[in-house]
Amino acid sequence: MLNPQLINLLLLALHFGITLILAATLNLWIDEAYTLNTTSQSVIHAIERSINYEIQPPLYFALLALWRRVNGSIFFARCFSVLCIGLAILVTVSLSRRYLKGIASTHVTAVLAFHPYAIWAAVEIRSYAFSILLSTLLLKFFFDGFLADQPDRRNQWLYGATAIAALYTHYFLACLLASHAFVLLGLRRWRQLGIYLGMMTIVTATFLPLFSTLLLHLQGGGFYTEHSAQTDLIGLRTALGRFLIYLLPTAADWEGLNLMRVLRYGLISLLVYLVITWRYWLTQKQMILWIMTTITVLAFGLVLSVTNTVDLAYRYSYPLFIISILLTFSLLSLVQDRKQQQRWMLGWAGLLVCGYLTSFWLTYMPLAKDGDWQRVSNYLMASEQPNQPILVFSAEITLPLSYYYTGDNPVIPLPQPLNPDVYDQRAFVLTNPTEIETALGQFPDRPSSLWLVTGPDYIVHGTAGQACTLLGFSFNCHILEEFIDRYYSVVQTQSFYGSQVRLLQRK
Repeated sequence: MLNPQLINLLLLALHFGITLILAATLNLWIDEAYTLNTTSQSVIHAIERSINYEIQPPLYFALLALWRRVNGSIFFARCFSVLCIGLAILVTVSLSRRYLKGIASTHVTAVLAFHPYAIWAAVEIRSYAFSILLSTLLLKFFFDGFLADQPDRRNQWLYGATAIAALYTHYFLACLLASHAFVLLGLRRWRQLGIYLGMMTIVTATFLPLFSTLLLHLQGGGFYTEHSAQTDLIGLRTALGRFLIYLLPTAADWEGLNLMRVLRYGLISLLVYLVITWRYWLTQKQMILWIMTTITVLAFGLVLSVTNTVDLAYRYSYPLFIISILLTFSLLSLVQDRKQQQRWMLGWAGLLVCGYLTSFWLTYMPLAKDGDWQRVSNYLMASEQPNQPILVFSAEITLPLSYYYTGDNPVIPLPQPLNPDVYDQRAFVLTNPTEIETALGQFPDRPSSLWLVTGPDYIVHGTAGQACTLLGFSFNCHILEEFIDRYYSVVQTQSFYGSQVRLLQRK
């Protein structure tokens, strides 16, 4: 029989093989281009820009700026995220020994190594993978410093340091910190709770330099919204939905079939049945995970409502990721009969395999991220003629396009160039045809033909099913279409993954 440690290493090697190939193959997309722009200069520049432009805490961007001083390529930037997820998997192996009983660590490793969310985060040049790593470290140091039979003072300080790093990476990780206080309260570990609250006082004090920035982000960054019982319910429902997706993941393309949704709710019903049936056999560790997950879901749902980020929950739900997997394994371990437990495990494994395969196929079948900007650039450079300017809508497209397009024609953003100092999504909205005329007016002799490139925010439906809408903003695409119909004929059209290129001839 193979050594479990060897199996874990083999699974991790397969994970690295998949993510490194994807990291080298997939094109850059808009959000990643922003990250590269933020971390392209000094660490100080990355810190200032992350706070003032990205509207996020600075730690991840500062670390990535340091990392990129070794190599500035897109692939190497993604390797930081690949490494973070790999380390998170290794830490979770140790978590399984602490939080789970009777569950082989190889099962946990296999679920995480090929989980669609882990693979997605590993190939994103954003803070998601680093945040997942911090969440696993928080779980480890919390157990060793506060839950172990002999709590370790060193791990308590490591927990505090990791908590500071978490808040300086993304505010949403505070949801996990809140759940840990409730765990100690529920277990009536008063002494450890006192130490924990003292540690959180220190963490809060170190966070004060960023606190005023947090308030500005909430009030002036477009995040704050009027919230009511209805919006709180939407946030909670979204948080619960993310929890269920982690239990049984699949690609968004399948959501319309409602098949996976039915299976997810069926799975959570079975887990609740297990709790009710075997509640008298619940161990302390199982109660810890149950309390931790419940409070994190509630806190995350409330944060989504208050910050008006329900539409971005799929990106920022990393506080739920690891504990959702651990909780599921923990509840499956409630089945006392070994053979029956194996049947349950095999059944869940079968559902996971279906979910993983469909998700991986539907997500990475095009071998491209939103926009497919590398292929778009190659197509433009192979097809363009001199004096054919390239209009792009919206202006954000110029960022990822600039990493691939090296042709001779000018790239003109609509409705106006990006503001290098302030991010304002309202600046990407077309208000009248004059803005298009102004963009074309920089050419004294109006070119007879031009290219038009439109991106994901132009063709992807918004959450309410409205075209040309993103996070509540309408980009007024009809103004551009009416201008084209009036003054130009479409000579050729080429569609890509999440983008479209048209050659226009003046009438």
